[in-house]
Amino acid sequence: MMDRLNIILKECGAAAWGTAKIGQTQPIGEVQLPDGAQSVVCAVFPYFTGHGAGGEVGTIAKFARGEDYHRAVLRRLEAACAELRLLYPSVFFKAYTDVSPISEVRLARVCGAAMTGMHGLAISPRYGSYAVIGEIICGETFTAEKQDAGYCGRCGACASACPTGALTENKGMVSYERQLCVSHITQKRGELSTLEQEAVKKAGFIWGCDLCQDACPHNKDAEITPLPEFRKGLVYSLKRSELEGLSGREFKKKYGARSFAYKGAGPIIRNMKILGLW
Repeated sequence: MMDRLNIILKECGAAAWGTAKIGQTQPIGEVQLPDGAQSVVCAVFPYFTGHGAGGEVGTIAKFARGEDYHRAVLRRLEAACAELRLLYPSVFFKAYTDVSPISEVRLARVCGAAMTGMHGLAISPRYGSYAVIGEIICGETFTAEKQDAGYCGRCGACASACPTGALTENKGMVSYERQLCVSHITQKRGELSTLEQEAVKKAGFIWGCDLCQDACPHNKDAEITPLPEFRKGLVYSLKRSELEGLSGREFKKKYGARSFAYKGAGPIIRNMKILGLW
């Protein structure tokens, strides 16, 4: 089984993968775990395409510049599920990414696919933390023993780069304050508090944030993704002229395949105004 699984995951574009028993995972309660789940296959998909184009650093975080990774990763994992169902027609296989019944970063670590960084992201050997995680939950036990990938050395570069202090370490314990995270703040709907507006100004992003990742030494020599969904038609920034006058439907039609579009144009326009780009 594992030999065939390795081939299937490689063919679906995963850069690293591993397996774990459901008992090794950490349920997070946001999505219900399927009845009869026995094991889970974890797969890591890289999205890094460089830090900019033509000298442009960009105001959209790297993960959101190509196709919405939710669409791309699920499409790839569903293809893998289809192959697995042919091999095991009586077993269920269900794909997830981001919206998952288990902690994805912890899963990647315990199954040996990627270690956990101080910034709370998974770090793969070749692509650093510029990668997203997807998983297939299985109705049968498919596991291969792999060593826990462990944690980064906690050099603190990511914490130092964070303009809001969302990452802190005290006596070996790392704390992440989601409400202070610039990426979280830029994606919120509605008006932002004065402190939140200051955070957006400090970071300079209209969607997401890359500051902690760009500072991470494990990302210094990150390889470029081979996946076409994250290489083509990249949107590094948006201009007022590209958004002004668009109805909600027109915005979705133009940018609906991008992850920065799922909450509509409102948060992006608000952030652009905070940065003086509107």
